[in-house]
This record gives sequence, C-alpha cells and structure tokens, in this order.
Amino acid sequence: NQWHADIVYDKLVIMAPMQKSLDTYTIQVTEAGTYRFGCYDVQITDMTDLPGSKLCIRSRQPGDRIARHDGHHKKVSRLMIDAKVPAYLRAQIPIIETTHGDILAVGTLYIQQHYQGVIKIQFMGDDIHEK
Repeated sequence: NQWHADIVYDKLVIMAPMQKSLDTYTIQVTEAGTYRFGCYDVQITDMTDLPGSKLCIRSRQPGDRIARHDGHHKKVSRLMIDAKVPAYLRAQIPIIETTHGDILAVGTLYIQQHYQGVIKIQFMGDDIHEK
C-alpha cells in the first residue's frame, strides 16, 4: 500500500491509492431510472422532456463547456476549480450529455435550469468529499 498525503485547498488529505479510474467510463441512458456512476447516483425522472432519445453519463473531457444562463459558456474545468474540487476527484464527477454534445449537468455543481426537475444527482460517498 502506497499511502499518499496532499494539501488540497485548506485540507490535509491522506489517502490510499485509487482503485478504479472513471476516465473512460460511460453509461448510455435510454430510459428514466437511477444510474450509479462511481460514488454518485444519477436519477433521470422523465426522458420525454430531454433533448434527443438518449443521454450519456461520462467523466469530464478536455474542452468540455457548459452553457450559462446569460448566454455565455464556462469551461467545466474552471467550474470545478471555482468550486474547489480536488484534482484527484474531478474525473469521478458525472457529466450528463446529450447526443448532440450539450452538457446538461456536472455532478452536484451544475444542472441546466430547464432540467433541474428531471435530473437529480446525489453524492453517495463520505462526508469529506462533498462535491
């Protein structure tokens, strides 16, 4: 066992090696239901209100951007930095994407306003990593 200690923002984090990487993990969603993505439960309550007939739950990719309510865009990486998500946890946060490549949600950090009643994301892990 190779324990690792880091100072992450304002916390000292001591952890064992990560077991499974979600870097290339993808779930195809074609019907309403609850889906497990790492330490997160993703609940899609109604597919009829969503664009397209299929969604994808995946980890972040370089260049990912969300559409803000003011018409501008924001990089997902910047969203995570602004929320002080530790770098080692960022790949574990689920991203909900349409078949057209539009990001509807990023973990518990962002859900497009129009879909807040349809998409629910809950972190099921420990109290330390609350993002």
